[in-house]
Amino acid sequence: MLAGVPLRFTRMRNFLNSESALPWLSRSTPRLYAYSNTDPMVPWQEVEAHAAEAEALGFNVQLLKFANSPHVAHARGHPETYWGAVAGLWKKASTLS
Repeated sequence: MLAGVPLRFTRMRNFLNSESALPWLSRSTPRLYAYSNTDPMVPWQEVEAHAAEAEALGFNVQLLKFANSPHVAHARGHPETYWGAVAGLWKKASTLS
């Protein structure tokens, strides 16, 4: 552990903000962070910190914060918002050259 955080999570967090995570994508490929302010598994502050790190590294970041949405249940609780954001992200990604 490092400062109370297991080393594997630190490694994963760093890996997700590296170009080797998905080498066929560029930094301009949009990424969507869909998260909730009440998720007990992944605190919203951690999601926003990771997104800020990605943005500082030049990644194209979009945040979608849900209120009172359970972990990985955003599509079920807010289908129009969630799937609209996914469709918009897909459209942006598919127009990149």
